Amino acid sequence: MLKQNKIINSDMIAQFQKQEKLISYISLALIIVYPLLFIWQGLDFTDMGYWLTGYQQFLIAPEGISTGLLNWASYALGWLVATVSSDFGVVAFKIAFVPIVWLMLYLVYMLIHDKTPKNWQIIVLPILFLTQAYVIAKTTGNYINYNNLTALFFILTAFTLYRGLTTTSLFLIGLSGFFVGFNLFVRFPNLLGIILILLIVMWGWTNNSKLIDILRQSSSFLLGIAIAVIMVFMLIGLSGHMDYYLDGLANIFIAATDTESHHSSGRLLKLFIRDHFFAFIGGTLALLGSYFIANLLQSTTRIIKMFTILSLSIIIIPIFNYVNSWKWFVTGAMYLVLLAGVGYGLKRDKPLMLLCLLAGSVLLLVPLGSGNGMYNALYGSWLALPLMFVLLVRLLDSGFKHFKWKFLSISLTPLPLMAMLIVSVILLFSMGKFFYTQRDHPNRLLMTHNVVGYPSLNGVYTTKARARVVEDL
Repeated sequence: MLKQNKIINSDMIAQFQKQEKLISYISLALIIVYPLLFIWQGLDFTDMGYWLTGYQQFLIAPEGISTGLLNWASYALGWLVATVSSDFGVVAFKIAFVPIVWLMLYLVYMLIHDKTPKNWQIIVLPILFLTQAYVIAKTTGNYINYNNLTALFFILTAFTLYRGLTTTSLFLIGLSGFFVGFNLFVRFPNLLGIILILLIVMWGWTNNSKLIDILRQSSSFLLGIAIAVIMVFMLIGLSGHMDYYLDGLANIFIAATDTESHHSSGRLLKLFIRDHFFAFIGGTLALLGSYFIANLLQSTTRIIKMFTILSLSIIIIPIFNYVNSWKWFVTGAMYLVLLAGVGYGLKRDKPLMLLCLLAGSVLLLVPLGSGNGMYNALYGSWLALPLMFVLLVRLLDSGFKHFKWKFLSISLTPLPLMAMLIVSVILLFSMGKFFYTQRDHPNRLLMTHNVVGYPSLNGVYTTKARARVVEDL
């Protein structure tokens, strides 16, 4: 039975390799085009209006932003976009969101490509597109803001820290610290990124490094943070925003101690515990369910596999979305697989262990401090989600030969089943994005009207009724 499955898998992989270039080109085209599809529709005067007004008033009237300048770097980068693209209006901030996505996916590709078995590298780009479809489908704003900037700087941190530790480059380790320090000013809770120094210590310990080497690397990391903090504080002072920043800093501590606050430390701690309790339960159920379904379908035809996966996806994913439980199932699955990857890598592939720790740390850190709780973990999924699939692929490719548990000794999902799973999830999340715009009409087919007479809203389409109301206003 095992021998037959291996032959089938080899034949299937050979067929896919013949089409590898075509699949890669199509996947790359989708990655490039997908984030561009949804930036033209939707006119939101709440969150987007708040942030874009802040970018515009950053230097003109900072008192209007006031304590919000605690996120000084987010406003500074938004102001830069506003300054460079002053003739383009609102759509410029949405276009600025797109290269952020592309850059993160490129960095993730550079991290996971070498970790993917050679005969499975055909699915790397489709996995990245799946990640893109998942995150963008759930993001609350497709314009440049502190959520996607937080994700970007954590990915930059993970990339440079991984490369720095695996190549013993003090410069790259210091650069990773610089990104952590800068990220503090993108969103204040990103300060917790400093705990990534523990990964430097763990890496040195698992590799039997000398204490002096661990101290050098840790010092480089902390020096990078210090340089970024000093540099940004100097810019805050030169821009005349220091009082606003300090007021914002005082207010965040007041909110943390106010039991009635939406962001009180007690409430955030309870939310953290509840989310992770449900995540580990949901993740366990998701992985066990996938395991048993995969084995039930192992000996069936491709048509039955495709029909079953698509049918289950169509039934299950909308239910998860409706009860808002997808965040626990998906995030929990990522946590569990990454933990397994840490254990696997500790004995057989130390760089893989480090990458899993970095991905898990980013997944954990990104939502901290947010009243949305684990919902915001999706912004930390850019590395964790594709790495989860890479880890599953490595286990599939090895046939679990490194594991002693008998119930894992059988051959699991072949490549076509994995491909169909990816395609079904991409389609469903893309459908979800098609029927979702932040605080605007859910039907994109009706959003074909521009607000006439206002150049700053050129390229932004909404419903006819909304466009006319805005004109009247």
